[in-house]
Amino acid sequence: MDQPPPNDSAGERALYILTPIVAIGILLHFLRILTRIFPAYKLNSSDYTSIVAVISAITTYTLFATAVSYGLGRRSVYITPENTVRILQHLYGVLIVGLLTSCFARISVACLLLELASSNTWKAVLWLTISFQIACLLLILPLEAFQCHPIRSFWDPMAGGKCISPAVMWTLGYVFNGASILGDLLQAILPLCLIWKLNRSRMERCLISFLMAMGLFASAAGVMKIIYQTNFDRTSPDSFLELMPVFLWYRIEEALLVFASSAPLLKCPIGQGLQRLGLRPFRFRTMELNSFHSSQTPAPHNYHRRQEQAERRERKNDELKLETGEYSFSTASSPCDISGCSSGTGSLSHCNNNE
Repeated sequence: MDQPPPNDSAGERALYILTPIVAIGILLHFLRILTRIFPAYKLNSSDYTSIVAVISAITTYTLFATAVSYGLGRRSVYITPENTVRILQHLYGVLIVGLLTSCFARISVACLLLELASSNTWKAVLWLTISFQIACLLLILPLEAFQCHPIRSFWDPMAGGKCISPAVMWTLGYVFNGASILGDLLQAILPLCLIWKLNRSRMERCLISFLMAMGLFASAAGVMKIIYQTNFDRTSPDSFLELMPVFLWYRIEEALLVFASSAPLLKCPIGQGLQRLGLRPFRFRTMELNSFHSSQTPAPHNYHRRQEQAERRERKNDELKLETGEYSFSTASSPCDISGCSSGTGSLSHCNNNE
């Protein structure tokens, strides 16, 4: 007599992985909004879109966890027909709200980077990313919502309706995922071109680069999502078990996007922590200016004076770029101390500097 297959749940194991990532992303977003409201109200488009993304992420996680409680991630022989309907109902909500999470999180990151953009090419790429995400909301969201007519045919095969071919929906998913991954890569790499030109210490530039490039982790999750989606066996009788890796990487990508939208906030407290550990505080780099005596080729005195003035202006511009690229985009003119960092008035540039 054949032994029955094990009644274990891949969904529960997925929740063990997903829950800490979602919790950290929500915590960082809470700190982000807190520093944007106190001591002064400074919310902008990046914050508003991030709020929508976090609300959607919480809703998606709740629907996903509820579907797991009904049997998502188990073998079909252990799932009753009633629970199958409940799972499909919750997965329908996951598909809709999950798209909102990823789109608004990417729009939030792009709006944040627009404050840093210094070239027309960079701005064009960011606006293209925002436009693409809005187009996905206007085109893919209705297709996801009304892929079956009537809608209940998605979870109730007895409704007698018609649905768009799954192959068509998966093809649209490949296009959306591929373009979104490319956008995440550009948003993570482009800021590095500016950061490494700034007149800051190497440690500070490495820290800022790491925080601004958090979207690379979301890109990696997107690649894993496509791999599992390609290898998914649509003819498997245990479809809820086979789908679990795909749904898990979708949720991980969304959580990492929420994390990336708030990651720049970490620069100020991390800098303070490094200083408490005995490391030197972040400083401006000391640049040696060419002078009349150090120049091998004699030149008029006014030439060296103009050159020194140009280099000073360049350093000031670098400092200004970093200050305008601060996470909180504060317009306060007072220097940043420890209390300023904790209250959100500190910037990416002038916290922990000893001028």
